[in-house]
Amino acid sequence: MLAERNEGILERSLVSGITGTEILFAHVIVQMLVMIVQTVTVLIIGFLFFGLTIRGPVVWVVVLTLMNGLCGMTFGFVVSCLCDKERTATYLALGSFLPMMLLCGIIWPIEGMHIILQYISYVLPLTKSTESLRSMLQRGWSIGVPTVYSGFISTTIWIIVYLTLSILLIKFKKG
Repeated sequence: MLAERNEGILERSLVSGITGTEILFAHVIVQMLVMIVQTVTVLIIGFLFFGLTIRGPVVWVVVLTLMNGLCGMTFGFVVSCLCDKERTATYLALGSFLPMMLLCGIIWPIEGMHIILQYISYVLPLTKSTESLRSMLQRGWSIGVPTVYSGFISTTIWIIVYLTLSILLIKFKKG
């Protein structure tokens, strides 16, 4: 999206009658196809070759992993809509990615954080889905357990928020 805007392709597309929302969803569909291949590859390698534990429903693990990928993709669209230069977008993406990874419970357990960081952690996009994925893989819990379905709900809300922000930024941001 950022490269299209900087090269003038986005403006030509908008002038020809294509809406910003249509362009955004075209990007989502194309990127989703790539993400499905990547997700299946990573999960097959992780479970078959590395022998990672999977005690829960495989279908829900795949769905949640795809939803997390979609959430990350939509966050990337927000970043590309916010920034005017690729360097700025890279700084913003990397500068927000590291705190999200550190605070969502993947690298540093939430229970070991200061209470203020715990509250911050619970509003990040990956925290609930990480706990949900961990519960399905290690404990064998299904979608009916509140810890598991709260990860799906949280990720869905973040996807909607990011898509809405992207659409609004495409429509109202000048430049």
